[in-house]
Amino acid sequence: MPGEKCGLDAILARLREAKLVKTLRGPGGGYALSRPPEEISVEEVVKVLEGGLVMVPCLDDLQLQQDGGVSDQKSMGNRFIGH
Repeated sequence: MPGEKCGLDAILARLREAKLVKTLRGPGGGYALSRPPEEISVEEVVKVLEGGLVMVPCLDDLQLQQDGGVSDQKSMGNRFIGH
């Protein structure tokens, strides 16, 4: 759409709106983190760019090795991606 940001501009705009980055003007300007990196979590960034984290079904690696595959839903579990 005309006037709509795309690509890197769109990503940086969203991060700026969430106050995760700030703009620097003038020669050598650009973008910088608005807080020290150790204070910004991957979860914050994912929430801003993707809308959050969700539960997803995943396979238990040990069970897969023992069974040689997934035979039923008992071999599946839910794990929270993030913490």
